[in-house]
Amino acid sequence: MAEMQRMALDKVHPPMTRWHTRPGFRSLDGFVQGRASVIPVPLCCQTCRFSPFRPDLLAVATAELFGIAGGGRLHVFSIPNAASSQSPEVHQKTDPPWQHTFTVPGAAVAAQYELASFGTSDAITDCAWSESNEHIIAAACGDGVTRLWDFRSEKPDFTRLRGNNAGPSDWPTSGAVELRGHRAEVCGVDWSTLDRQLLLSSSWDGSAMLWDVPRLACVCALPHLQCVYAATFSPRRRNVVASVSADGHLRLFDLNCPLPYSAASAVDQDILGRCRGTLVCDLEAHGGCEALCLDWSKYNENEVFTGGSDGSIRLWDLRVMAKGPLISRTRLHKLAVRDLKCSPFSGDVLATASYDTNVKVISLSRHLQEGSIERTEAQCNRGSSFSKEQCTITQEKAFGHHAEFVMGIDWSLFQPNLIASASWDRHVCLWSPLGNEHQYPPMICRRARQ
Repeated sequence: MAEMQRMALDKVHPPMTRWHTRPGFRSLDGFVQGRASVIPVPLCCQTCRFSPFRPDLLAVATAELFGIAGGGRLHVFSIPNAASSQSPEVHQKTDPPWQHTFTVPGAAVAAQYELASFGTSDAITDCAWSESNEHIIAAACGDGVTRLWDFRSEKPDFTRLRGNNAGPSDWPTSGAVELRGHRAEVCGVDWSTLDRQLLLSSSWDGSAMLWDVPRLACVCALPHLQCVYAATFSPRRRNVVASVSADGHLRLFDLNCPLPYSAASAVDQDILGRCRGTLVCDLEAHGGCEALCLDWSKYNENEVFTGGSDGSIRLWDLRVMAKGPLISRTRLHKLAVRDLKCSPFSGDVLATASYDTNVKVISLSRHLQEGSIERTEAQCNRGSSFSKEQCTITQEKAFGHHAEFVMGIDWSLFQPNLIASASWDRHVCLWSPLGNEHQYPPMICRRARQ
């Protein structure tokens, strides 16, 4: 994209009203254009994640100097157009909490709040909300440590994890809870939606670690040959983990492989029913290029998408992995696909974020290959031959509002088609990709920082 198009200074809409807060409160500027909004942050964005419990919470992980050197910071925002007037964190504040209001067509008013902010001495590369406690966030850090915060008090309390029978633990008196075990930068974290006390961290040391969070213990290490860029739990199968790494491979691990009783404590067996993962599939996913990201379909337990450094995406079916991908879309982006997320409201909609500064939302169409016979999953599991489904991309939308690499993207679980993107241009954009052009975010200009 040409530099003049990327900057597009005439398209930047400054805030119309500024709320001046007391000294010591960091100001929060923003843009509002219809239902779209932009939240600037002081450091380069690495990722953004919507809360799985509340529609008004958004976590943003940031790093200084593009994550190469310097510290990092994790922000928790009460986002525009979703902040409830009954938000307890907002009502508990006695002073205006980092708030700005903006005049919006139709006399609507949008408010933004920064509820919490946590700093580290190294970059924060990823974050994930707990699936058991709405106030706890896990952060992947560049110093090889996975940190957990309660954004209300900075001190997580995992004795109240819901549905996991978690017991008390010895916690630090202040600050973050730290999970140590990796020997290099932690670049990804993922919380299981089924075994909610389990957290998965991926690292440049060539491993993905499975943590039992209430006990602060690593119960499983999944080995790889090179840097593990991302590892995620299956949302439908509690024993399956998928990962992608710098060697370009997609790997599937089965966690239901307990050690002999003599090699594992009874406590481990009772809590997890497993102690190690078995590699069940290892294939080259992107033709020799690095595989940087992946995500499971929210509607088909057998489908997983991967994104590569060559700008391509691929869709894989676990039942027919050897036959190749269902979709192989080369050059979807001009540069590497840094992140991708499947829509929680549609099984055929996918959003991608790329180093080419673009966000793309694509729609898929499915049909059986000509002459094939449709079979049920039960028939396939009994050994019947499975007819390969043919998928094609029928629609593609590109959004070029960011001025730097787009590092993270996420869908809201509560507001249909609400999406957030985070970029090195120090901005997080929220908008609906299915709206009209007047509801898209404004162009972000490249600007120097003091």
